[in-house]
Amino acid sequence: MAKVQSVTTNQGPLMRKYGLYSVTVGTMGSGHHIPALPEEVAFALRNQIASYARINEVDE
Repeated sequence: MAKVQSVTTNQGPLMRKYGLYSVTVGTMGSGHHIPALPEEVAFALRNQIASYARINEVDE
């Protein structure tokens, strides 16, 4: 978790239709993408990862 620099939630037009979000975790060397999560799960996961990584600002 020390290498995590950002955590964002994204929603494209197709995912918006179904109420889904994706979570992107940005690290020092790359990024990791978790697609198609329900809204509650996506925001909870984003906030939990940010808490573990001690990130003060979370991108929405």
